[in-house]
Amino acid sequence: MTFDKRIAGTLAAAALLLASCGVTKRLPEGAYLLSRNRVEIDAVEDLPRSQRLTADEAEKYIKQTPYRRFLGTDFLVWAYNRADTAKRGINRIYQRIGQPPAILDSTLTERSTQALSLFAQGRGFFHAGTDHSVDTVGRRVHVTYHLHPG
Repeated sequence: MTFDKRIAGTLAAAALLLASCGVTKRLPEGAYLLSRNRVEIDAVEDLPRSQRLTADEAEKYIKQTPYRRFLGTDFLVWAYNRADTAKRGINRIYQRIGQPPAILDSTLTERSTQALSLFAQGRGFFHAGTDHSVDTVGRRVHVTYHLHPG
C-alpha cells in the first residue's frame, strides 16, 4: 500500500516539473519572463537602525512584480497558458487558477528605479542614487535594483 503512495507521489511531482517546462514557449518573440526582483541597499554604518532603509520598504515602490511560484514550479503560469479562451469547461478552471506571465517592461523598470530614488529622498537621503541590472537566464530575467543612499 505504501508503495502505491510513493508511485503516486512521484508521478505527481513529475507532472508538476513537466508542467513548469513550457512557460516561456508561448512568450512573444523578444519578450522575457520576469521571474525575480531584488533590492540591494548600500549600508550606511553611522545611522541608527530605525533610520536605515530596508529592502522590504523599498520593494513597495517596484512597479512590476514577478509571477508567483507554486511548490517551486511555474505551475500557475503554465495553467494560464494552457487555457483556451474560446472553449469552456476545464479551460475556465485553468484560467481561473492560473496567473498571466509577467513580461519584462523596460519602462516600468525605469519608473521603479526613479520611484526608489524618490523614496530614499523622501526619507532624508537627498543625494541618493539608484540603478538596476537585468540578468538574463534563457528567456527569464532577474532584475536587481541597487539603492545608494549617499
